[in-house]
Amino acid sequence: MRTGPVDLRLDHVSIAVPDLSVALEELEQRLGLAAVRTAADPHHHSRIFLERAYIEVSDREPGPDWRIPYFFLRFGDPVALREHLEKSGLAWTWGSYQGVDGRWDDVLVESGDIPCPILVRRTEPADVARDWPPALVRQHSCDATFLQEVRVGVEALDTALDIYSRLLGRDPEPAQVGAEGEGARFPLAGGTIVLVECDVPGVQAVVLGVRSLERACDCLGSLVMPGSDQTIWVDRSAAHGLQWAFTEAQVLR
Repeated sequence: MRTGPVDLRLDHVSIAVPDLSVALEELEQRLGLAAVRTAADPHHHSRIFLERAYIEVSDREPGPDWRIPYFFLRFGDPVALREHLEKSGLAWTWGSYQGVDGRWDDVLVESGDIPCPILVRRTEPADVARDWPPALVRQHSCDATFLQEVRVGVEALDTALDIYSRLLGRDPEPAQVGAEGEGARFPLAGGTIVLVECDVPGVQAVVLGVRSLERACDCLGSLVMPGSDQTIWVDRSAAHGLQWAFTEAQVLR
C-alpha cells in the first residue's frame, strides 16, 4: 500500500577500505576530501563531514579493495516512520545498532536482491544525537558541501521501483543516466536517490554538491572526466574503482 511521502534524508554512505591511513591520505591528496578520525577508534574509523551528512571511511570490515557496502537514510520521527512502514506492505526489522561512538535506531528493509538503504536515527550520546549529523564547519579543498545524490544499481528496475516507491512513499521521476541508459530518481527532502538497471547491484556512484564547480575542477585537475556543464565526473582510478561526481549544489535543508 502506498502512503504519503515520509521525511527521509540522505544521511551517509559507508566506504570500506583495506587500510584507513592509506585511504585517508589518498582521499585528501587526490579528491580534496579531508576526513576526521573518530576519537573512539582513530586507527580504524573516520568521517568526511558534509552539511548535515557525511561519508564514513573505515577498515573495520576490510576487503581487498575499496567498496561501498551500505548507504543510509535518516529519519526524525520514529512513530511516524513505524506507521508508514506498517502501511507500506514491506517487511522490515527495527533494531538498535551500537557504533564506535554512539547508538542508532537501525531499520532494515527486507528487499531480496534489491539493494536498499538502512534507515537510521542517532540516539546516543543524547547531547550529540540532538544535532547529528552536524553542520559543516571546515570546507574541503574540492569545495564538497552536500551529499547530493547516491546512484544505486539494480538488476530488476521495475521491482526496485515498486520497493522504493513504497519505502519512500512517493513516485519516481524518469532519469537519463549517462551511458547506462534509462533510470529513475527519487528526490528526497535532503538529496536524491537514482536507480539504474545494471548487472552489478549496489551503490554505483556518490555525487557531492559543491558551491563552485570551478574550484572543484581546480582541485581535481587531470582527474576530471568529460561531463555536462553541471556535473563533473572523476576518473575511477583515483578512488580504486569507486565513482565520484561533483555537481552545482542544490541547497539541502
